[in-house]
Amino acid sequence: MKRFRSSQGSAVSGAKAPRLTALAVCAIAAIMAGCSASVSVGSGEKTADRSDEASYAQQYIAHQFPDLPPAQSVDCPGAVALKVGATYECQATLTNGQEVTVPFRLTSVNGDNGVAHANVALVIQALAVDVIYKAAPSPPKSVACPTDVPATQNKTFECQVTLTNGTAQTVTLKVQSATSRGQDLSIASVHKA
Repeated sequence: MKRFRSSQGSAVSGAKAPRLTALAVCAIAAIMAGCSASVSVGSGEKTADRSDEASYAQQYIAHQFPDLPPAQSVDCPGAVALKVGATYECQATLTNGQEVTVPFRLTSVNGDNGVAHANVALVIQALAVDVIYKAAPSPPKSVACPTDVPATQNKTFECQVTLTNGTAQTVTLKVQSATSRGQDLSIASVHKA
């Protein structure tokens, strides 16, 4: 068994899986949902401030996904209602052109301020991409994972990966665990596309 440490320092373990083509498959990653950000009200009606959302998303990606290149730009929706339970997604373009998505959920509101956390009801797509980047012998050319996968234990889903040598692969990821405190994902299999 190999042990991997998530960016939050909690240890998780995973078994080494077979190696196919150029993608070494030996990864498990965890993310904690405990990070939060304060968002303030924009002008007019009570909505989250777009620049606050984007700033937080950029910090979140940098701290939670160390195997990904830095975010070059982040785009978040402009009219998220400032109410508990409101959900939204931010898309980031990394410095290598890779795009990742992080779902967020407002967990508390106090007057004109709200607190957002990662929406762990969905698999955090940026985490899935991070797992693949961590397992690859060199950064992939591109990774495309779905953004709407429910985060339920043992759920599997596929990501399409193109390696720098042009080889295309389908990587199946598995949700090892998903709780309000975080998610653990592992690579279940890799096949030529």
